[in-house]
Amino acid sequence: MTEITNAYDWNGRTVIGSDGEKIGKVDELYLDRESDQPEWARVHTGFLGTKRSFVPLAGASPKGEDVVVRVSKAQVKDAPGVDPTAS
Repeated sequence: MTEITNAYDWNGRTVIGSDGEKIGKVDELYLDRESDQPEWARVHTGFLGTKRSFVPLAGASPKGEDVVVRVSKAQVKDAPGVDPTAS
């Protein structure tokens, strides 16, 4: 599980997939209500960062100024996105 003290510093950092490919930048963190630990990150993805995707943080770790996650860029790309205009 990701330590919350580290994850709070992840906003704005680049997310790197398990395949070494850049996925996007962390926009917001979502916590598990029971454990109060970060479970998901909303990430700006796509051309010019115009899309939003949820990326699981299980097993994620910082690497320099980046965050490395256990899913690949292709897995995030193929998953349903988040409508940025939805509230």
